[in-house]
Amino acid sequence: MSSAFRWNGDVEWFSNRIFDAVWEHGVDTAKFLRVTGPELAEVHRVIQILESGAFWPGIVVDLAVEFPRNDQRKLWAWAFLETAQSLFLRELGDHRDTHWQVDVICGAQRAGHFFESTVTDLPRWHARTRTRDAANAEFRRKLDLLKGDMAD
Repeated sequence: MSSAFRWNGDVEWFSNRIFDAVWEHGVDTAKFLRVTGPELAEVHRVIQILESGAFWPGIVVDLAVEFPRNDQRKLWAWAFLETAQSLFLRELGDHRDTHWQVDVICGAQRAGHFFESTVTDLPRWHARTRTRDAANAEFRRKLDLLKGDMAD
């Protein structure tokens, strides 16, 4: 049995173990993101959903129903992508036993990208994560070097 996220005709499947771990670590990460007001209320709403058992093993979560607003989906895209990064950097989770890491990192990354793909803002919206910020800074550094070489 597996669980999934659904948006329109797209479905992203996860094993129940990974689905639970992604939510568990995603909520932990969301608590530490710089969220206030409505975003903080959204984190507490999802904590209540998880504690109530409403996301049971085998559920297919319809994002259009459970997360109908772009701001909700943006928050969870950001939280899941940061979760993957935090797990990879060993900032989150118990790393004495590492057999679980790759699967949960991959699951968090997949969930983050799936939520990100559902945001209907134009131009195309992407979560600002530490990884993307570092990649953008490196790209700008190399571009500046290239521009300097061309000026010579």
